[in-house]
Formats: sequence, C-alpha cells, structure tokens
Amino acid sequence: MRQADWLEFFFEAMSGAESYAGGGEAQPIPDRPGWKGFDVSRDGFRLIDQYTGTGAGLLTGHTTLWAGDKTMLFVSYGGHYPDDATDALREILGITYQERSFIGGRGRDGLRAKGFVYYNQSQKLTSLIPN
Repeated sequence: MRQADWLEFFFEAMSGAESYAGGGEAQPIPDRPGWKGFDVSRDGFRLIDQYTGTGAGLLTGHTTLWAGDKTMLFVSYGGHYPDDATDALREILGITYQERSFIGGRGRDGLRAKGFVYYNQSQKLTSLIPN
C-alpha cells in the first residue's frame, strides 16, 4: 500500500460532504455519550473521525484510517473552540485538506477565517507515518 493512496483517501474523506470540514452532519456514536462523528468507507479504505466537547469550549477527538484490516493512521487532537468558531474551523480544515497539506491531520497554522486565527501546535508532537 502506497502512502499516496491512503493519504489521498484521507484528504477526500476529511473534506467531502460526509465530513466535518465538508459541512456534513456528525452522527452520535453508540455507547459513547456526548461523542459524534463521521464514518466514510470507499475502495477498501475506511476513515472514522470522532469528537466530543466538554461544554467549556474544549474539544477532543481522534481520526483513524484503515486500508483493509491494516491501520494506516491514527490522529488524536484537541483544542479550544468557542461555539461561534464552528464555521471558521470547518473552513480552515477544508482549505488545508483541499490543499492536500498534511499537518498532523489538522488545519494549517496561522490560517484565518471569519475573524478567527487557527493555531496548530502539532509540530511540537512526535509522529511517525508509514511510507
């Protein structure tokens, strides 16, 4: 499995109509109160993106991508997102994914939208991506 194949699926799944960035409607996750997310499968790939909020503007989640039965990617994320930042966050993530920029699986640092600036601190974390 080439990295380019599953990474392309990641960008498509994370920016398509069935995604947060694409304006899709997240579905509740059974047996996980307060969690919701997206589940996208296509051409032997599957991506699940799930998140929850704490009610204080804090959000945490994770994204997992499989090729067949092999896990290709797991990203854990969290941050502070005021309630009125949802449209800006969707736009910033969408721009990053449409640019095919992989920055820890999240938005590009410093992007601005609708009066907000996105800060991505993923460069401070250690990540290994199979090639």
